[in-house]
Amino acid sequence: FGVPHGVVCAVLLPYTLAFSLGAATTRLAEMGRALGLPVENERERAWAFLREYVALQRTVDLPSAFKDVGIAEAAYRAQLEPMIEAAQDSGSTRLSPKIPSVDETRGLFLRAYYGQLPEALVL
Repeated sequence: FGVPHGVVCAVLLPYTLAFSLGAATTRLAEMGRALGLPVENERERAWAFLREYVALQRTVDLPSAFKDVGIAEAAYRAQLEPMIEAAQDSGSTRLSPKIPSVDETRGLFLRAYYGQLPEALVL
């Protein structure tokens, strides 16, 4: 779609980390601890870290949805299945703390297109 790789990663990050949170709570909570987030419960600290990321996204004016980077919905949907297949075959996906199914990958891509962050991340 002509979107820089870093922007794609920035858009996808909160969706994929929220998806993986159950399998990566300790690591995400460690990042929250490194930021000095004053939350005692590890799961809540992990969510707090993700909220900090979303806040940073806004502060530096990074988009939180693919629709906001100028990708037409029809073009995105036309490429959805090839993107899912590529994601499923990706080494990054296979190394994820929680590997998404095809349907979960579809859901992640659709939420990332429309900007449907998990409620815990809506600021």
